[in-house]
Amino acid sequence: MNTVNLVSRATLARMAGVSRASITKACRKQLAAACDGLRVDVAHPATVEYLSGRAPAPTVAGATLTGPELEALADAVFKLVLKRLRRVLSPDTRERATP
Repeated sequence: MNTVNLVSRATLARMAGVSRASITKACRKQLAAACDGLRVDVAHPATVEYLSGRAPAPTVAGATLTGPELEALADAVFKLVLKRLRRVLSPDTRERATP
């Protein structure tokens, strides 16, 4: 039994961490056997080979973040959001905002 798992080219681009144009170009050569119109079979061996090693990593301003760096960034963002939320919800702010 042949299982076909078709996804859009845009979805495959997100999975691979590349542009949609890159997928369109790959459908002409590398992924030609896996492409079916505007969709691509992700279970096809050509697609599996294309995706291997291409999983996108989280990036900030072009720098790839992993492990401790990503956790430190998440903590910093959380603290900033919490600080601003406290400022908005503080009693002094609510009194000034009331007409």
